[in-house]
Amino acid sequence: MKVYVSTGNSRMEKRWNGGEMELEDFVRRISRTIRTAETVEQYRKLSKARQDSIKDVGGFVMGKLKGGRRKKDCVVFRSALTLDMDHAEADIPERMEMFFDFRCLIYSTHKHTPESPRFRLVVPLSRNVSPDEYAAVARKVAEDIGMEMFDDTTYEPSRLMY
Repeated sequence: MKVYVSTGNSRMEKRWNGGEMELEDFVRRISRTIRTAETVEQYRKLSKARQDSIKDVGGFVMGKLKGGRRKKDCVVFRSALTLDMDHAEADIPERMEMFFDFRCLIYSTHKHTPESPRFRLVVPLSRNVSPDEYAAVARKVAEDIGMEMFDDTTYEPSRLMY
């Protein structure tokens, strides 16, 4: 299975590179954790701007961007859902495996702790979807899993993930 991925070296990147890649290559790429020097406690005490700067080690959008621009009106299509589970329950990876039969990837975020689990969910789609379809499908998947676990802004088609 192939997915279309646009990548940038920073959230501020003006020109994102995009192309198709095998899903397994994407999995290998995001499986390499980039560790930063501060502890979780130190990180949580920093300002939001400083946290954003620290975790900004490059990002991706699972879709094609018109002109390589990551702006709201520049998303041509999305090839996968990428959702922030900022209010996750600790056993959600196991529950998803038990109750859902779609393929997905789940990984922890920079602020994840056992006491306050935070995950990113990537769900490859069977076909590319338009930005309008993306928002609707993302909300439906979140509703099925438990919408209260997801960040309210996670349904934006131009949203990047780290």
